[in-house]
Amino acid sequence: MALNQTSPEHRMVCYDTNRIDSEGVFLGDKPLLFSVPLFLFELIVVFSSTNLLHSLLRRLHQCRFVSHILVSFVSVTVISRLSGNVCVDDGFNLQTGILLGPSVIGQRQALEQSLFPERGLLILEIISLFGIILYLFNISVKTELNLAWWEMQGRNAVAISVAGSLLPTILSAAAIASFQSVVPLDLRTSSFIYFVILRLSFSSFPVVVDALDELHLLNSALGRLSVASSLLEDVGYQLIVVVIKTAFMVSETTSVKARIGIPATVAAVLLLMVLGGGKAARWVAKRSARGQMLSEGCFLVLLLMALMASIMTTFIGFNMTMGPILLGLAVPGGMPVGVTLTERLQPLCAGLLLPLYLFIVGYRTDLGGLDRLWLCWVILLVVVLCYAGKLAGVVAASRHFNKMPMSDAISLGLMLNVKGFVEAFNFFFFLALPEHLPALTLSMVASTAATTPLIKTLYDPMLRYVVLKRQTVEHLLPVAELRLVVCVHREDHVNPVLDFLDVVRPTIESPLSLVVLHLNQLAGRSAPVFRPHHPTAEATIASDRITNAFHRHFESEQGSVSLSTFVAISPIGSMHNDVCMLALDHKACLALLPFHKHFNGARHTVDHAVQTVNRNVLDFAPCSAAILVGNTLPTCASFDDGGRRVAVYFLGGPDDREALALAFRMARSNISIRLTVVRFLPLQDKRLMVEHDEELMQDDSAVAQVREVCAGYEEKLLKNGEETAALVHRMSQEFELVMVGRRNGMETELTSGLSQWSECPELGIIGDMLAMEFADKIAIMVVQQHQSFRGRRSGGGSPENAGGEAISES
Repeated sequence: MALNQTSPEHRMVCYDTNRIDSEGVFLGDKPLLFSVPLFLFELIVVFSSTNLLHSLLRRLHQCRFVSHILVSFVSVTVISRLSGNVCVDDGFNLQTGILLGPSVIGQRQALEQSLFPERGLLILEIISLFGIILYLFNISVKTELNLAWWEMQGRNAVAISVAGSLLPTILSAAAIASFQSVVPLDLRTSSFIYFVILRLSFSSFPVVVDALDELHLLNSALGRLSVASSLLEDVGYQLIVVVIKTAFMVSETTSVKARIGIPATVAAVLLLMVLGGGKAARWVAKRSARGQMLSEGCFLVLLLMALMASIMTTFIGFNMTMGPILLGLAVPGGMPVGVTLTERLQPLCAGLLLPLYLFIVGYRTDLGGLDRLWLCWVILLVVVLCYAGKLAGVVAASRHFNKMPMSDAISLGLMLNVKGFVEAFNFFFFLALPEHLPALTLSMVASTAATTPLIKTLYDPMLRYVVLKRQTVEHLLPVAELRLVVCVHREDHVNPVLDFLDVVRPTIESPLSLVVLHLNQLAGRSAPVFRPHHPTAEATIASDRITNAFHRHFESEQGSVSLSTFVAISPIGSMHNDVCMLALDHKACLALLPFHKHFNGARHTVDHAVQTVNRNVLDFAPCSAAILVGNTLPTCASFDDGGRRVAVYFLGGPDDREALALAFRMARSNISIRLTVVRFLPLQDKRLMVEHDEELMQDDSAVAQVREVCAGYEEKLLKNGEETAALVHRMSQEFELVMVGRRNGMETELTSGLSQWSECPELGIIGDMLAMEFADKIAIMVVQQHQSFRGRRSGGGSPENAGGEAISES
């Protein structure tokens, strides 16, 4: 016998204890009458149908919550015809669970009893609840409570969260109080409607994070602010629920001892989980080696602690998820606990058990009574007021405190209005009255289905990086400060950058403003992190060691170098937002990126995630960008003058001029540089045919300026790409650093036929050729000049296809 928490009645389920596993159809058994085959069959049906729908509807910018519940009208019609007796007018049956539930399949009792009998649903329901407990525990472990302050928007996040939660609460409560005399009796005599108001008025942190991650907006400017605000709202909601529930239990007893003991017991249990459980979890985490995930034993101990926390909060009268949430918040995320839980729980919970839970919600929602939808007018009124009130509160606070444009303020309000599995879980398992569940479910699905496409339409974070002033080295005054953003993913990226900066050699007359950004892939945390990073003496993490290396290198250059360091933890698909945002705020004229291959003798490491970030930065950077190829800057023993041999291969165009301008600045500030400019010209010079070509005139002017400081200048007349490749191969070994322009999409007779051999489009044709042959011998810099908003995917690839690391032989 199982208790349905959405109904005061019990559901009686009978089991035959001998019917566990079938012996097969050949011996006369019907497998679906046995528990194990029935469970496996239901699991396959739910998993395949929900994932199929999500693969289709994600193209419409629908999040998983909507995709796992919503299905098109065509599907309703098809299944209705298969099940019979359901007309097209039942078009409100828009849920996967509803399609497989009593609203459609239930029209034929025999089909329903064969596919989803009550005894099978009971097992699915229990397993889905177990999955929710583990999923919320995983989310809580990965949550940083001081996230809002890390984002340097603490006051704004607080103001937005307060306005966005109080205004809808006050509006909805006032409306219910005003219409009290006409409110249906079941809502008037229960506190259910006020719990609905409270839940809809406060955003859910896991839901907002999950939706923004799917929309690739998690670490955008508005995404960070909405994540921080939703975290504050969610914490506030949990505190309010604890206070209200405790007060309710105290009011239900007449014993003085109980009235004192209940709050004391609740406080003791919650403190035990937060303090004792958190300390125990940290002790377990310390049992693993540095940089390694938790052992199997430690991982199982953490899971048992989460289940024990769930039991403890259930015993004291709270729902089963509060204990794991509180325990998870006390456990440090990141490495090793957060990463271990993500690696081992995320595929199971998010990929299988969460869709299973959403199916249960849809299946239990019987829309057969939607012809009496007008009886649920109170629920619909509350939903509309909560949605509109939150939108108005967030917009008002954003406009007042952040001076935010109206479109961005509305987008932020829409982000905080997204609903998902947390709200459905509360309404279905704990709060909802059965007759009001359809209205709540449909309203959440409809509002979220309309909200996420609106967010993508109104808010494009890339538009922020469209600047009117060209941020380039070529257009920089010779005595102006060179503002440079350096991106570092791993510690082995540090030495090549420091070697290159030694060549740049800033001076008092030509100063350098350097911003170092350590990029980390989001793992073991729910929300992205972006904050300044200050050096520490212990240097226990990679960010400390990277920061210390740059500070030690420039500690004697105080007058000519200003250095600041940041750390960013974000998803690979949107990590370029951090780079572009920092470059825009710093007014940088160049962003320096590491190459995605690390060469070590005969072996090289390929990190496709770094390649994805590089391509996205090249597409959207608000300044010029350069990729530095090579492990370090070699010293050529054949030269006895001690100078650095630097070459610029100049074919013409804005990218080549940018590389030439950077080399010119380096040669002016560093007298030890022996700069050679090699200009590649077609055998039939276009200047003989075109008298006033503006691009050629700019090329000539740039070359003439650099010739004053370069040690050597050569012009090479070439016929085709084959001669260009031969010349590059013959000359490149004479230099330590070769600088070229990316020249994306600029294929001329000098590079004809070479693009078909290109492996790395982000390097351009010449840069890719150099990287393939000389990356382990010399340093190579490929430069792209900032001009305007470049079209997405100019270098190919997709953020969603970011992979990990692969080791290959050269």
